[in-house]
This record gives sequence, structure tokens and C-alpha cells, in this order.
Amino acid sequence: RIPAYKGLLMASIAKSWHYACRDQDEDMQCSLKKLYKVFEAACQGEEQSDKYALLEYNARIYQPLFTQ
Repeated sequence: RIPAYKGLLMASIAKSWHYACRDQDEDMQCSLKKLYKVFEAACQGEEQSDKYALLEYNARIYQPLFTQ
């Protein structure tokens, strides 16, 4: 089901992450990391191209989302 959304979920996570970083909202950042882990497990690798695109766009902002 998730791949049918064609990046909409990943875009929502990424946008929320950007705002959480801008606002220095550590609780939201922690929640988004957990959400991304669930999303990653559900996608079974289908999200990799979106992940790498975000890292190429701005690794400084998005790398922490993908690491523990």
C-alpha cells in the first residue's frame, strides 16, 4: 500500500523533520525518527531512492533523521 502514495509519506516526514529542526523541537525529532523507522520497515527498501535524494539535497539537515 505505501508505495502507492509515491513519496507523499516521505515528503511529509521530511517536511516535518525540517520544521522540527528549525524550531529545535527535540521531542518532535525523536518522534519523527521513530516514525521513519516504522515507515522504513513497511516500505521494505522502496523508500531508498527518496532517502538518498534527501541526503543529496541537504545531508546536514536530513542525515540525523536516518541515524539513531
